[in-house]
Amino acid sequence: MTWTRLSDNFNTRPDLLTVSRTARLLHVEALVYCNQHLTDGAVPRAALLRITDAADPHGAVAELEGVGLWRALDDGGWQIHWEAEDQEPASKVRKRQSLANERQQRQRQHRSGDHSMCNPRYCRSVTRDAVRDDSRDASRDATPPRPALPNPKELGRGARCSQGSLIAGDGWCCSEHSTPASSTTAGDLPHLVVDDDSPAAEARPA
Repeated sequence: MTWTRLSDNFNTRPDLLTVSRTARLLHVEALVYCNQHLTDGAVPRAALLRITDAADPHGAVAELEGVGLWRALDDGGWQIHWEAEDQEPASKVRKRQSLANERQQRQRQHRSGDHSMCNPRYCRSVTRDAVRDDSRDASRDATPPRPALPNPKELGRGARCSQGSLIAGDGWCCSEHSTPASSTTAGDLPHLVVDDDSPAAEARPA
């Protein structure tokens, strides 16, 4: 919906005091027409007889042209001095209408459970969905940390394989290393994690 602005001194403006009542009424009717159709003050010639029922509309137009309120155009119509009338520009009206349509569409989608247009500052559902999605992504992308392996001692006394399992005295440790070693020395267990200073390292053959 559009609106037409009329100041409280409209009827006492010097330019309007010099024209007839019929001309003043035509001017108001033309302002309403231009605001409704977003013409920025352009009045087509074909619209003149539709917006007024004055007995002599062309005479009223001549009065308005005489005081500088209307200006004749080459296509036969007229142009109202839109800025002087303090009316809202068509571009601003269209932007306001577009924002209003977007707001109404957002409200309809919000009520139906679709929050794709909602602002996170005002819609809690957007915040909850975002937190839920971030949690899912984090749990899906996270990789389990590799266990810290202590320095091994000797077989059967706390030594661990590369998978972190304790190695028994007979060489068995985990399913990854399913074949036990033939001896209990570090040299016979390639999967044993040892330090050079440990007893198992001393038992390793050269």
